[in-house]
Amino acid sequence: MSPPPDWRAERPGLLCSPLHRSVLPWLQRLTDSEFPSLAALNGLGLGRILFVPALLHAAGAAVYERRIFERGEVATRSGSWHDLFNALAWLSFPRTKTAINRLHMAELSRRHRAGERGHLRDQATLFDEGGMVVACSEPRLAQMLRDFAWRPLFVGRRAEVLQHMRFFVFGHALLEKGLRPYKSMAARAFTVSVAGELLRRPLVEQLAALDGASADAAERGVLFASREAVTPVPVMGIPGWSHDNESAGYYDDPEVFRPRNERSPPAQ
Repeated sequence: MSPPPDWRAERPGLLCSPLHRSVLPWLQRLTDSEFPSLAALNGLGLGRILFVPALLHAAGAAVYERRIFERGEVATRSGSWHDLFNALAWLSFPRTKTAINRLHMAELSRRHRAGERGHLRDQATLFDEGGMVVACSEPRLAQMLRDFAWRPLFVGRRAEVLQHMRFFVFGHALLEKGLRPYKSMAARAFTVSVAGELLRRPLVEQLAALDGASADAAERGVLFASREAVTPVPVMGIPGWSHDNESAGYYDDPEVFRPRNERSPPAQ
């Protein structure tokens, strides 16, 4: 097994990675001297949420969610890239992460006697791990994304995509995989219709607006109500996210850029 990525070596690349732009405001505030500690993460100032040491024994998902719900404590393993990106996602999308936690707790309360996990918790977990929030100021482009029109969108409308769309990774597992990206990576994307003016605002303001929109969708039951609420998006096909996709031939791979009438690309 290869050693885990080194923080000092990886941080410069993270600061210029489009895949990690959703957590850039926090990465910029973390020093490059050593892997971020819990104290460093808590020093970024999330408010009621604290990142605390994980329990020595495996506590399970229910205990993890209850600890957040009742005490505002997110169990975080020291030296873990997965848990670091989870913390950074909390910082960038606090309202949405809170909404997901509340959904888990409501479902745990409703289903605990039957011992069932349930569809909503499954969908919430998949989005929490591999989700993406897309801001789009042009409805035609959003529809093309939902229709899996990858080549017409990412090649034929490439300049419009760059002007009218912003893609922000939400899922912490996807952020971790972005350390070593590969062509078949896919996200579960929730698209938010926005005014074009928002896309010209500072990054932190864009993130706050999208966090509010996705949190509202989660709270209203829209985000996880059906599989149609999110669109599988081949991450490395997003314009500007890979030097390789500057060639139109990149999108000729049927195993990655599948049409809508075939099996949807999985969130990987």
